Amino acid sequence: MAVVISLRKGLPSAGLIAGPSAWAISFQASYVIVPWQCANMIRIVPWLSALGILVALAGCLLSYRAWAAASHGWDTPAAGRRCAFVAALGIATAALFALVLAMQGMASFMFEGCER
Repeated sequence: MAVVISLRKGLPSAGLIAGPSAWAISFQASYVIVPWQCANMIRIVPWLSALGILVALAGCLLSYRAWAAASHGWDTPAAGRRCAFVAALGIATAALFALVLAMQGMASFMFEGCER
C-alpha cells in the first residue's frame, strides 16, 4: 500500500537512478549481444535501446510526479524545495539519458556491429 501511494506521488530520485542505469545496462548489453547478433542475423540491439528509453522515461515520469507534488507544498517549505530540486534534477538527468539512448539506437539502425 505504501509503495502504491509513493508511486502515485512520485519518487524524486527515480530519474537520477533510472536514466543512467538504463543507459549503462543497454550499453553493456549491446556489446555483449553483438557476437550473437552477427551469428544469427537478428537485430536485437535497437530493441535494447528502445527498452532503455522506456525505462529512462519511466524514471522521468516518476520524478515529474514528485516535482508536481512538491510544488503543491509539503509539511515544511524547506523539505518541499529540496524534494523539488532533486525531482527537477531527476527529470533533466532521465531526459538526457533517454536522448543518449535514442542517439545510440539510431546508430544501431545504420550499423549492425558486424562490419569489418
